[in-house]
Amino acid sequence: MAWYSTPSMVPGATLRAIFIAIIPALVLFVARARRNRELWEIALDVPLAVAVDLALVLLLSRVMRLETAAMVSRGLWLVGGGAVVWRRRRRDDFAWPRAVDRRVMVAVALSVAAAVIVSMTFSRRCHGFDRGWHIPLATSLKGQTFPFANVYAPGKPLPYHFGGDVLGAMFQTFSGNVIHMTLALAASHDVMYGLAAASLALLGWWMGVRSPLIIPLAI
Repeated sequence: MAWYSTPSMVPGATLRAIFIAIIPALVLFVARARRNRELWEIALDVPLAVAVDLALVLLLSRVMRLETAAMVSRGLWLVGGGAVVWRRRRRDDFAWPRAVDRRVMVAVALSVAAAVIVSMTFSRRCHGFDRGWHIPLATSLKGQTFPFANVYAPGKPLPYHFGGDVLGAMFQTFSGNVIHMTLALAASHDVMYGLAAASLALLGWWMGVRSPLIIPLAI
């Protein structure tokens, strides 16, 4: 936990955690950028980045604690992405994708905003998960290595259904342990909703949806 925190520190810590959490998607977008890249390719890179990142963190957590693995993974993403960009910097096709114009960026931004609002309603007001179960579980995972132990059944492994708890533990770590786990779990849920909306909005635009309909479609 952070040695000292105040309510005024929470918004900044949350924004910092959001930025660190989406580094894999940003790195993959930049590293694979080229002029003729299609929107569907960019759209599919979003879930790919999320899946590869989670697998990487779990792999690293075999030899180090989950909270350490989360931070090490971000270093690996930045170093690996930087190496790819450095190698591609002289290639003629390394440029901002033509398909991602202002209209696309506005559509994606609106879809992400709408999805995050919906997610926040679910994850905060409606308490969309069993906090009594997941808060202690996600907190305990930060100090564990994989395979994880079940805090509610000492001596027994946690075999499945822990992905959301891992994301919450990572998010709290990215905040510098400033935010409480209940907010970390909710915010990580919001980030996943936002990334999913970005992916679906890009895919919808590529499929020909050129109206506000793309927003509910993405949600």
